[in-house]
Amino acid sequence: MQKDLLLLMVTSQIEKVMDNNLEKRIGRLEDIEEIKNVITRFARGADDGCNPEILRPLFSDTAVFKIGDFGTYEGGDEIVRLMNANNKTGFYWTLHYLVSPEIHIDEDGKRATAFYYLWEPAAVKKLNEVDQAYWVGGWYDAVLVKDNAQWRYQDLTLHLKLLSPNSDGWKPVAQSFEEI
Repeated sequence: MQKDLLLLMVTSQIEKVMDNNLEKRIGRLEDIEEIKNVITRFARGADDGCNPEILRPLFSDTAVFKIGDFGTYEGGDEIVRLMNANNKTGFYWTLHYLVSPEIHIDEDGKRATAFYYLWEPAAVKKLNEVDQAYWVGGWYDAVLVKDNAQWRYQDLTLHLKLLSPNSDGWKPVAQSFEEI
């Protein structure tokens, strides 16, 4: 009888540990998926004219965005303002491919790091000239924090490795296979 009671108590404790472990593992997987969604929303917001309504919720109030020799933006509002201003005077058309994310969630579940590649066709407005098409490539390193159950960028660094003009420019999309 005592053995049965002891076995029942041990089994109950093991089940609790397993349930907690499973719950924690599922939570981490959900966090990783949500961070992938943040990355995707960043690309969509950037490609939508650096849309402040899409981009602003992605950055913490104290976020920092480093873009190599192009500068460092500080504060969520300022990051989005400067990105939107660049869309008016710099890269006015972009198509961000943010691929192969590698995401690690800290043990406390409140901070994460992410690495992902950038491949981007883009176009720049040139004063008194024909617009210039570019190929852009590199990768992002990011630190994200969970703020009110939302993942946001705290530190985002773009490592540019390719910024190359495309002398052929970008052509309109063909409307039929015969036009190709």
